[in-house]
Amino acid sequence: IEYCDEQQIDYAIRAKMSSSVRRHLNQLSEADWQPLIKRNGQVSEYQSTHRMPHCIGDYEHAFDLVVQRQPIRQSVLDLDENTDSQAHCAEGFIYRGIATNRSTLSDSEIIHWYNQRAEASENRIKELKLDFGGDTLPCSDFNANALYFHIAALSYNLFALMRQLLPED
Repeated sequence: IEYCDEQQIDYAIRAKMSSSVRRHLNQLSEADWQPLIKRNGQVSEYQSTHRMPHCIGDYEHAFDLVVQRQPIRQSVLDLDENTDSQAHCAEGFIYRGIATNRSTLSDSEIIHWYNQRAEASENRIKELKLDFGGDTLPCSDFNANALYFHIAALSYNLFALMRQLLPED
């Protein structure tokens, strides 16, 4: 977070639920929560958000912590309150936090921006694996497999470059 602030990089990072965040959430009233606005613009009936300033460790610069709350609809493992997990369950809700420096976006926009983070990269990995042979390695020798994978990655990158530079037809 400190590096991103120094380099002026926008970030949205899944936050771990510390004991101080849990205490803060337990003190909130229903009026402190805002309904989540879905991507289609409709108000969510079940999910809500809360934004709070937060600091971690020795870094004194506060960032926004956007907490998303939704009701637990099925049986969930009892999370030990003393662990530093990414989710917090209490009073029939599960809470997840996102640390961000994008103060100009709404809570819902932060959540949607965070959730779309892997849409493109996961598809590129799937193309590399399925279309360029990156899913199986030819032998048990590490160095030979590394060379094979580098060749597959180079082939994929050249293909991606050609796809960008050549006309569609």
